[in-house]
Amino acid sequence: MKAVHFTSDSLHSHTGKIWSVRLTFRNVTYLQLLRVECTETQYCGLIQSLPKLEAITVSEISIPNYLERIEEIASLSSQNTPEEVRKGQTGPALHTLSVGLKNFCDGILLSLFASRRSVARMGALKQIYACAPTNEPFFCGASVVIALSVFLELASRHGVRLHVGNLLPVRGIALPPLRIPVNMPLLSIICNMVLTDNYKTANSIEWFISTFNNVSHPTDIESVRINVSLAITILPWDRLPQRGGDAASISQWGALDEALCRPEVRLEGLLIHVQPAGPLWMKLIDSVARWLSEVCLPKAREKYPSATPGSTVVGHNSIEEPFKRWRKD
Repeated sequence: MKAVHFTSDSLHSHTGKIWSVRLTFRNVTYLQLLRVECTETQYCGLIQSLPKLEAITVSEISIPNYLERIEEIASLSSQNTPEEVRKGQTGPALHTLSVGLKNFCDGILLSLFASRRSVARMGALKQIYACAPTNEPFFCGASVVIALSVFLELASRHGVRLHVGNLLPVRGIALPPLRIPVNMPLLSIICNMVLTDNYKTANSIEWFISTFNNVSHPTDIESVRINVSLAITILPWDRLPQRGGDAASISQWGALDEALCRPEVRLEGLLIHVQPAGPLWMKLIDSVARWLSEVCLPKAREKYPSATPGSTVVGHNSIEEPFKRWRKD
């Protein structure tokens, strides 16, 4: 057996006794925990009993012990340097970490994975998914971004692909920028955004802007992909705001355009991928793609020739790959 899945259940037997997972499934390489309720002891015991675990997907998990200590755990990833975290972690070495950010406990687990108290080692990570299986927003504090920055530092020796969801700050407090390592051999960032009726974004575009504005040394990034999901009604090309007209409607996109073209930011590829909300939205893709390319991101379009809206070079469903098994639930 190579994979174990727990969905909409708890790690208890029908008799009420704790289900023992110690020394079970020693050859398992993939674990999925979806809408699972368990104790801290059960969760840690399950991970520790899978010594060959390489990939884990968790979402909507509930661990009361962690929820009672939100502030304490949220600060763990900022208490040590990335190198101290690397040396202090024990357990199986993960290559893929997928946390479907749906509730508070998911955010807590992300912070734990980025700390010395992680139940698995993160130094060999190649792919990180910190996003819901859809483009719905996740309201979070600085701890989530700090954890992502720690993951990048831990993977700075070999490189990593980061899939980050629609992050929004709690109570309007701006999220800190993501710290991108300077000498990372391979980094690919995939970010979700939502285009709404006011032509702006109910999402993390400001955080994305601050991340690239924070790059202080020449940094090579293999690719950046921005998935733009449509959440709009009627949007024909001739009614989209243009530069020199309703400039306020595209000011955020203009700021992103400037940030992506800073001399310190050196991208090998930039992909803007428009995702329809359903079959009826397919006719809007060309108009929105043209608008994003020619009006919103003209400098990036000129600097990075590969910035073709609608491109599927990375793969249309790559952002949701770890979640495809349970999207029907």
